[in-house]
Amino acid sequence: MSLPADAKTLLTSLKTVAENGSFQTFVDKALKLDTEIVELMGSKRVQDRQLQDAENKLKDAEERLKEREEQLSVSQATLKKKEEKISALQGQLRAQQKNNEDSLRSTKTALEAKSQKLSDLESYSLELKPVIPEDVESRFESLFQQAFELAKKSLDVDLGAESARWNGLRHHKAVKDKICFPSTDTPIAKMMRTAAFLAVLSSELSEHIFLSTYILEEAGELQGFLTSLAEREPELESHLRSVLLKAHLDEDKQSMAGSRTETAVKNVFECVEGLFLHRPQRESFRSDLEAICKQACDLWQYIQTLDDSITPNDGLFMLKLKILDFSSPPQLARNSKAPPNGGTSTQGPKTKLSTNDPQLVPERVVWPSLVTEEASLTHGYALSEDQVKKGKDEEKAEMARWSRREARRKSRATSMTENETETDSKRPFLSQKGGDGQKGA
Repeated sequence: MSLPADAKTLLTSLKTVAENGSFQTFVDKALKLDTEIVELMGSKRVQDRQLQDAENKLKDAEERLKEREEQLSVSQATLKKKEEKISALQGQLRAQQKNNEDSLRSTKTALEAKSQKLSDLESYSLELKPVIPEDVESRFESLFQQAFELAKKSLDVDLGAESARWNGLRHHKAVKDKICFPSTDTPIAKMMRTAAFLAVLSSELSEHIFLSTYILEEAGELQGFLTSLAEREPELESHLRSVLLKAHLDEDKQSMAGSRTETAVKNVFECVEGLFLHRPQRESFRSDLEAICKQACDLWQYIQTLDDSITPNDGLFMLKLKILDFSSPPQLARNSKAPPNGGTSTQGPKTKLSTNDPQLVPERVVWPSLVTEEASLTHGYALSEDQVKKGKDEEKAEMARWSRREARRKSRATSMTENETETDSKRPFLSQKGGDGQKGA
């Protein structure tokens, strides 16, 4: 290893000192040099350690760099795989997008076809309107008032008709074994025959006019089916009814409505025409009856076009029921018109609430209530227990009077026969023979 420049200088100085004979100075310089050498050696060791540390750090840095490079290589490989996967997914996405676009076009085409078909189907049905309970109630109440007025005007009067003339009214299915009334002109008889007329009228209206459609002449089975369907599937019943109403041509519908009105008028009129002894009475009654049945038919053609299935209910346990009040004249004036659509009628017989009082407990329904599957829209009218009892009592009394009259008539006839026989037996024999001889001649 070569000496530092200072060491060379020192050796040269020592040589010179030796030559000059100055040994102490040489020793001092040698000691100084030794110290400097020690210091230099210490400095070198420090520098060597620092160099070693630097090399170690460099080596660590290189190793970390190598690790980073490896990590980077792994990351690049992973990134490449992900890029490849992304590329593949993008390809799948483009393919799926194309499929979705094709499917969307196909679905749109199918939807347009179905929309057109739905539009065609909707054109085959009549658009039904929502039910306005107040409107239905006021119009049906007006119909009842017209009927009640006609009954009071025509039957709550002295008719003086013989018993046989009442058979048409008395034997109608809505009256027979249900409403009793004597063939007299007492207040009770007038009340009961007025109620009987209302029962007959409402029965004929329910059978011929208060129907879901007028599409068939014999509507019994179809009406029963629609009523049953409304109980199970109300929406399906509404749709089916709307299709039937649409399918029925207007001219045929009006013709059928007119025919059903005529049938109802004919059946009701035949029950009571024998009570009117004079032609003007019959003609006036029939004219008023036709107007009422026409009003009922117009109302029901409107009800047919409502969302909910509405039917007449003559059950005794209806949600709304009033007792017929005969204590005052009818509320509507003659030829008065029904309130406008949506109007509320404030007129009508006095309401009687059902209690334990026989005068207030309903016994026999004579005018139905209109009901849906969920509620009762209008109230019906009924005779009370007290009214029915009075009718039965008076009919029994009339039958008793008739039995007594028949007994007296038979007694008189028997007595007259016996008198004639006794008179013949007291005639002289020759007188009787002579008479016979003359008779033989």
